[in-house]
Amino acid sequence: MTPLQTIQWSWNEAVAPNQKISQQLKNSLIVVVGCGGTGSLVAQSLAGSGIGSFVLIDFDKVSINNLNRQFVFGVQDIGQYKADILAQRLMLNQKVVEAKSIISEITSSRQLAKLAKGADLIICCADEPKGAIQSYVANAAVQAGTSALFGAVGINNGIIGPLLKNRSSFQAYLRWIREVQSVCKKIIVPARFPSNGITNSIIANLMAW
Repeated sequence: MTPLQTIQWSWNEAVAPNQKISQQLKNSLIVVVGCGGTGSLVAQSLAGSGIGSFVLIDFDKVSINNLNRQFVFGVQDIGQYKADILAQRLMLNQKVVEAKSIISEITSSRQLAKLAKGADLIICCADEPKGAIQSYVANAAVQAGTSALFGAVGINNGIIGPLLKNRSSFQAYLRWIREVQSVCKKIIVPARFPSNGITNSIIANLMAW
């Protein structure tokens, strides 16, 4: 057991004694959709807690305006794919078992379901494609037989959840998504909000918890 694993094991045992939770976490596979302000921090926190394997999905590259909140990246990473850099950092700093980067935009639930095969959880931290990514993630989780967690950040607030684990919760969420999409179609200019490291960190770490 490495020094880092010893620290992780001690904390996990304090939270859930005699449940072999550290080994369970090490054997877990998490899919993170969107490796920006929230997704990168969620992945770091989960890796630090002992999650062993990740699939990191994002098609975006690091830019200068990401650095106020996406702390895993530095100036030297500008122009490189976020998923690639995040995977490298998780392997280097948190010593995860595996971190696989997928440079792709999610365009269908079937596409994501294939990427999430065998996953214990899909975490949606993406906002593209607008109005569709949430339904893609929910449907993909159903197809892959896993759970899904959602999160989003605004100017000075954020949303954690829902965490979907059974068919009835997925069905209710998808109905709600369809209602939201019908309203959004009437909005001529989609709302866009700035984001900062404080709110991103709060929401990301609560999602990881």
